[in-house]
Amino acid sequence: MIREMGQWAGVLDENGIPLCDLPPVVEMEGGTARGDVGELTLTAQVRTPSGVVHPVVDALVAADLGKVDSEGKLVPSSEPTRFICIERAGVRMAYRVMFTEATGGMVEPSQVKVNAVGILDVLQGIPAWSNPRSITGEFRTLNQDFAVMWETPRQVAGVSMATRADGYTVHGEATTQIKRLIDESMVAVMRITGEKNAPVVCEVLPGGQSPEVFIRPEDDSLWETIVPVATAAGVEITGTMWLPGDEQPAGLSLSLPTVLVWLRQQERE
Repeated sequence: MIREMGQWAGVLDENGIPLCDLPPVVEMEGGTARGDVGELTLTAQVRTPSGVVHPVVDALVAADLGKVDSEGKLVPSSEPTRFICIERAGVRMAYRVMFTEATGGMVEPSQVKVNAVGILDVLQGIPAWSNPRSITGEFRTLNQDFAVMWETPRQVAGVSMATRADGYTVHGEATTQIKRLIDESMVAVMRITGEKNAPVVCEVLPGGQSPEVFIRPEDDSLWETIVPVATAAGVEITGTMWLPGDEQPAGLSLSLPTVLVWLRQQERE
């Protein structure tokens, strides 16, 4: 496809496994500003003149899209995550689908408009733990907190959040410490979820000499924690979806689709 058409575009499931190719793209636009995860909007033709509907509709259009509850409020979609992958010679771009708009009918739409954000958006959902070593992943069932009883018992795990007095701070070269923070936060998340393979990994690419920084995580998202430091230090953050068959990142041995975050120190004047 890349050799003959210039690019390949497809849909990946919540685990990064390809589901199907995208049908002909009518319109596509996107962009990334420094310190931003980036966005993508594309419109694809999903119904042929003879009335055949492309299977991408099943992959992208939520089955409960547009449903309302007894009070007339929209019911949130419970569909699993989907990714858009666009690959050209030597370049792969991946985006997380936020929502899809269907036109020409919900049962047999003629076009779908996909609104997505860059793959780095996954860092928005990972905490930069202030005390990652306190997270053991041990859960117990509780039916109340300090204030009220809960209608439904929940599985709860304890975590110690550092105070300003005993906060956890990393210090050293910017690229090394940003990678360390991503890696340690991901390990802590894996203790909670029980994942055996890291869904997100980080690789430092060759670049200039990285300045020394102090990073103080305070349980905000990884993205919000590392972007100000990276911007001030001149570290470029990019990412893609690693797929089986790709070259292995330095020091890693991946076997499953994985979000790959790249750090590169830009030359400083």
